[in-house]
Amino acid sequence: MDQQLVIEILWNIGQFFVHPVFYLALAAAVAAGYFRVKRERRDYRTRLSPGWTELKGIFSGAWLGILASALLFAVGVLYYPEFLLLLAVVALVALVSFQFQVLSAAYIIPVAVVIWFIIYQLSYTLYAGPFTFSASNFSVEQLWSIGVLVGLLLVIEGIVLKKQGLKIISPQAVRTKRGGSAVQYKTKQIWLVPMIFLIPGDWFGTYQTFWPLVEFGETSFALVAFPLVIGFQQLTKSSYVAESIPKRAKEILYLGIGIVILSISGIFVAWIGVVALVLAFVLRMYLDSRSYHAQNTGYYKVAPVAEGIQIAGVLQGSPADKMGLEIGERIMKVNGQRVFNEQQLYEAIQINAAHCRLEVLDHNNELRLKQHVLFRHDHHRLGLMIARPTS
Repeated sequence: MDQQLVIEILWNIGQFFVHPVFYLALAAAVAAGYFRVKRERRDYRTRLSPGWTELKGIFSGAWLGILASALLFAVGVLYYPEFLLLLAVVALVALVSFQFQVLSAAYIIPVAVVIWFIIYQLSYTLYAGPFTFSASNFSVEQLWSIGVLVGLLLVIEGIVLKKQGLKIISPQAVRTKRGGSAVQYKTKQIWLVPMIFLIPGDWFGTYQTFWPLVEFGETSFALVAFPLVIGFQQLTKSSYVAESIPKRAKEILYLGIGIVILSISGIFVAWIGVVALVLAFVLRMYLDSRSYHAQNTGYYKVAPVAEGIQIAGVLQGSPADKMGLEIGERIMKVNGQRVFNEQQLYEAIQINAAHCRLEVLDHNNELRLKQHVLFRHDHHRLGLMIARPTS
């Protein structure tokens, strides 16, 4: 049995790396980084972080996926290949759309279940190589397990967004309705979450010798590796990103916990699994719609100001980053000199670059002092993006 389990593990590692969702997700991350850098260089002649940052962080939730898989495995939750096939198709379509907000588990999984139900009603059968995918395995009684999966993925999304959400914030220079200039922030991230699902061994029929199976007593199971993909996208205008992103992460996390608890109740009352999936879809859409409405009402939080210089972005690892400067704060004085534009800022820095002192007005309108040693030529690389007036 130990040798069989090792074969099964190696087989699943191979499955993960040949899955089309895996490669399309990598391509989407590369494309997101490329377009972000291109846009930032157009607006500010530099970029906040390298173009490979999205790709570098794509596995940030991998350990959570493995933990969730172990939990589902320990409980003995089963999933049918028909569901996983439809989930892969829906995920691929969502990836091609390049709209990362629709990659939330609260969207793609209920959609996959609805398609599965329609195929079940039509009694449609799909033949893929040696395997037969039939909707006959669909039943309301098993929807509680799918609801648990949705909830766990929402929990993972909330945790990863809280830890990684502020690492890739892209400022965009825009014109207001009155012809002025302002800055909005685009958050667009994607994460691959490796999951391993238990599949009933009897589903493979005469092909059990082809597909490695693990036996527990008289029952056999197959382990199937699946690269689930989670996406998040938001445009921030009317609030500071340092406040809005953690708030969204907390909302998604709490929603996921609630869906998990509700779905578990579906073990005893089957229709509760349906309710859990519907609520996950509707409540996630409500959260997204509320956020969209909030960000499109009111004034822009970051825009050129009459007094001082408002920070539009801080380059990672730069002197400004080491000073702890944040987006939306205003630099009032540099080395005792009042500054009103970018040129005055860098001229004032050269007065005493060795002990550069900044007076900064934070988000609470409280004045704080920042000091940092700038080495030779560093005054040209302070690492700030400035909210500039319309030229």
